[in-house]
Order: sequence, then C-alpha cells, then structure tokens
Amino acid sequence: MLYQRMDPSRTTSSDEGSPLTSLPSDLTAYEQLVSDVGERIATYKPRDPNDRTVAILEAFSKYLPREGRDNFYEDILGCNAQEELKSLGDHLYTAILLPMKAHGKTPAPTPSPQFGAETRVEEIAGDIAASSRNQQRWLKKACLARDGNRCMLTGVYDGLESLKLPATELSDLKIGDTELVHIIPFALAMFGPNEVQQASIIWDAIYRYFPSLLSRLNFSTDNINDTCNAMTLNSGLHAPFGRFSFALEPTSHGNEYLLRRYRRFPTFFDPLLPDNGIMKFTAHHPSHRLPHPTLLETHASIAKILHMSGMGEYIENLLRERELIGCLANDGSTDIKALLMVY
Repeated sequence: MLYQRMDPSRTTSSDEGSPLTSLPSDLTAYEQLVSDVGERIATYKPRDPNDRTVAILEAFSKYLPREGRDNFYEDILGCNAQEELKSLGDHLYTAILLPMKAHGKTPAPTPSPQFGAETRVEEIAGDIAASSRNQQRWLKKACLARDGNRCMLTGVYDGLESLKLPATELSDLKIGDTELVHIIPFALAMFGPNEVQQASIIWDAIYRYFPSLLSRLNFSTDNINDTCNAMTLNSGLHAPFGRFSFALEPTSHGNEYLLRRYRRFPTFFDPLLPDNGIMKFTAHHPSHRLPHPTLLETHASIAKILHMSGMGEYIENLLRERELIGCLANDGSTDIKALLMVY
C-alpha cells in the first residue's frame, strides 16, 4: 500500500525523537503552542530581500487544515537553527506550492528537515506508480454524465453534447465549451523512472500537511483520475482554477461550497454565478462520485496560502519570466536563481 495509512483519530506524527509526543487538547495549552510556533518563526532572520521564508511559514501556520497544522507545528518546533527553518520553508515551497501552482514544471524539491521524513519517502518510492492520460477520455465522459453535461459552476451546457439535443430544447440553454479539470493536478502523477524520488518527496509533503487525503480517502497517484478528483468546468474557468484564482470551500452542508475569488478571477462569469457565492453540486449519474470535499478543501487551503503569502504572484512572475528567458532585464534585476528553480 502506498505510504502507511494514518489513524484518523491521530493528528500528529509519532516519530521517535519528535519534539512533541502529543499535542495539547486544552485550549489554553494549544494557544500557548500557537504562540510558541509564532515566536519560533519570528526568530528567523531573512538572508536577503528576496528571502520569503517567513511569509511561507506564517501562511502555512495559519491556513493549513487542523490536522496538517498540528504536524506543521511539530515540525516548526523541531527546527532549532536558522538553517532548519530555511530548509523547511524551501521544502514547503518546492514540494507543495511550486508543483501545485506550476503543474509539474519544477526542479527537484528540497527534502524535509523533519526527523523521519527520509524513511517515509523511501516507503512511498517503493510503491508509487505514475499515471497516464489513457483514462482522460473516459473521465471526461464520466464527469459530463455526472454533471448533466454542464459546467458545475455556471450551468453552461457542453457544446458537443448540445448537438445531440433536438432543436426544441436548445432555445433556453446557454451553450459553451467545457473541459475536464483535475482538483489535485494530474501533473503530480506524471513522472519518469528517474523522477520517482522527486515525486515521492512531493507526495510525502502533501500527506504530511494534508493528512486527510490519506486518512479519509487513501488518495494517491492511483486514483488521481477518479471522478472524485475531477470537475466539468467552462473552458474559461480551467486555467483560473489551476492557478488558484478561485477556490471552493466546503460548507457545513453536504456537496455545498463557498466560491472564493482571488486575484485574476475572470469576472466575465459573474452574471452566471450565484450572488451569495454558494455552489451546490448534484450527481446526475449514481455511478460517478462527486468531487470530494477533502480534495476541494486541500485546493482551497493552498489557494489561501499562495495568495496570503504572496507566493502565488511570485510564482506566476517566475513562470512568466521563464517564458521570456531570452529577454532578461538589462539592469540585472531578474532573479536568475529563482527562475532556474522552475525548470
């Protein structure tokens, strides 16, 4: 089995030598823990104006789901030196933020400085398997059937499927192109034989800070093409979702989500969206699962981290410069080291 399944009743790692044997359940003690973590992050002294370690660590501390946040607190308090804090920040950036945002266009991720991480990575590497695009056509058809041939957000009817309808049913339809959209990027399951170690570090980081993916779903590369990880969206919403320009936060009601808009959200679609931002998903085909709230919660948490830390815009700028690498700034201001990191 890929990676040791976590006990859902536990919220922290029990690695020998861990700085925390258990996290406090008492509210006052937990508040003290949060304060200690904040103080430990505040001890970090940036190496230069481009050092974003503090912004990354603070955003993860604030916006991770509770289980992942507890693991993060443990890792922060296990960092007893500036270099360890820097390594943890680099790990979070290269193993989570870059792969999620750049969809696989990333360098080898920085290993985690956390005790026991190397063993976990080895376990994953022994069992991880790359996925392929062979299932994409089936998945697109399955999601269209489940979603009633419509974009799950705007209700726009798929153009190709509309050709199968009689003319009498077309007059009241809004018709447009739709695309299959993965929640956890498909690129995370695409790697060659020489990239297994790199992929394993990424998946270990995802499981460490989003443990519900494992404890609730046993989610891995094996089921990245499951309908629970896919949506039918209008073509114009595919790229914005992938760059985290919007997210869907689970509410207390089943299959109901709050639409969160961020920088570069295409306001062109606003007239097609509910004013209160509440999206309700309905399955039109019983055999195909709706998007799972844990996966959408993961996407929503990463969206907050990217935007609140400023790393979303930072990565977009790097990718833009990557496309224009032949046009480096004449004043030498291009961050060559960071730019090379997304190759």
